[in-house]
Amino acid sequence: MTPSKNSKGIVLLELILALTIFSLVIVALARSLQSAVEAATVQQQEQVIQEQMRSLLEWVRIDPKDPERVKSVELENKVKLTPTFLPLKLQNKKGIELENLYTLKVEAVIPTPTTNLTRSIQITVYVP
Repeated sequence: MTPSKNSKGIVLLELILALTIFSLVIVALARSLQSAVEAATVQQQEQVIQEQMRSLLEWVRIDPKDPERVKSVELENKVKLTPTFLPLKLQNKKGIELENLYTLKVEAVIPTPTTNLTRSIQITVYVP
C-alpha cells in the first residue's frame, strides 16, 4: 500500500506544525531562564551594595564629627553611596532635650537601564 499525495502533504504539514510548537516552547524556556539569571544578578548586586552601605555606616559611626568621613563614595559599579549626618531632636518625659543624638543615614543610588533605584539604611548615634 503506497501513501497517496494528500497523505504525504498532511504528514509534512504535521511535521512543520510540530517543529513550530517545539521552537516556541524552546524560546519561552530560554526567555524565562534569561529572566531568572538577570534577577539573580540584580539580587547579588543589591546584597553587595547593602554590605558596602553597612560598612560605610560603621566607618562614619566611629567618628561622626570628622567631616572627611561624611562624604559621598562612588563605587566601581557606578553606585553612589551618600552618608547624611543630622542632629536628632528628642525630649525626655520631663521635656528636657536630649543632646548628642544624631541620625546617620546612608543612601545608595543604583543606576539601572530604566531608572535609578534608591536604597537606604539609617541608625541613631549617640556621641558622648
